[in-house]
Amino acid sequence: GISVWDLRARQEIDRFATGNGSQRFAFSLVSPLLAFYVADRADRPGPSAPGGHVRFWDVNERRIVGEIPVSGSCAPLAFSEDGAKLLTVAGDREFTVWSVPQGARLASVTLPPPGRGEVRSPLGTCTMVTRDLNLAAQAMGDGRIRVLDLASGRELWSAQAAEETVTALAFSPDGKWLASGAGYVESTVRLWDAASGRELARLEGHRPYVRSLAFWPDGATLASGSGDQTIHLWDVGGLDFLATTAVQPAPAAAKAEHQVPLRPPALRLPELHPYGTLRGHRLEVWSVALGPDNTTLVSGSKDGAVLVWDTATVRRNPTHVTLPEPSRWCGPYRWLPLRRQRRQWRWLSRLPGLEDRGRPLE
Repeated sequence: GISVWDLRARQEIDRFATGNGSQRFAFSLVSPLLAFYVADRADRPGPSAPGGHVRFWDVNERRIVGEIPVSGSCAPLAFSEDGAKLLTVAGDREFTVWSVPQGARLASVTLPPPGRGEVRSPLGTCTMVTRDLNLAAQAMGDGRIRVLDLASGRELWSAQAAEETVTALAFSPDGKWLASGAGYVESTVRLWDAASGRELARLEGHRPYVRSLAFWPDGATLASGSGDQTIHLWDVGGLDFLATTAVQPAPAAAKAEHQVPLRPPALRLPELHPYGTLRGHRLEVWSVALGPDNTTLVSGSKDGAVLVWDTATVRRNPTHVTLPEPSRWCGPYRWLPLRRQRRQWRWLSRLPGLEDRGRPLE
């Protein structure tokens, strides 16, 4: 189910039964509105699920104000930047835009199947969209990613983004950049030009895998949560410069006189390192989300612990507040970005079972 909390009052506001599923809820960026998916049958998760409904819940009035029937498993949900539209993704390929909260169908497109490999990621969300709902990025099962134009349904580009598996994706708020995280053979974060597919830089610093990525609103800072129990903060404000700078080939190793190169020389990409690291989790960090003040960061881990960080002090002495752990661990896809309405902070978490009420935040 979904549990909604008021962070300032440290109290649970409401709770909803939703059935099984991954990342099937979203807050509007401009209004106190929550959209969440409820499966018709909880025993058949995945793209072959029989379908369900997307419901709109008014946070202030605390009531359902609209509902949309959807076919197949619905993941993810995404509000447009102006809050007037909601995008649903059914079966990884059927993208539909709806009016909010009336639920009228505005547009729909079915994307082409990937050339090889299924659309999936064992950890992170396999599909992400830009705030203007123009582009979608998908992680393939073979370590590739692809970016698609949602207006035409055309694939713009695809690229190898990991040696083994892509475990996280995130668009910058303006939709110009795409970040991808990898696991498990490597744990590199790659930065891409979302329109062209050009790889701009690689971020090195994590170990087992990168689980979650979040850009700041200006696109100049990126947070990454990892299986190494840390959160790295990266300065990526120079991407505009990198996008207009020619990438030079790396020096080639000496070859025998008649040796034929098997592949073109590798490109020398800028390698960035974090300017700050947040430590405090005891198990893998599964999600990170930025608050509307652009300094408060919320992170959730495998053991269900939630930490609230003041990132403004990270260059000096990082501070955080630990929220109580639930009585059972929370699985992946459990956290939502913060929203502030009527001077209140709110956060959402998915709980493994409605029978576990947990403890109020202290």
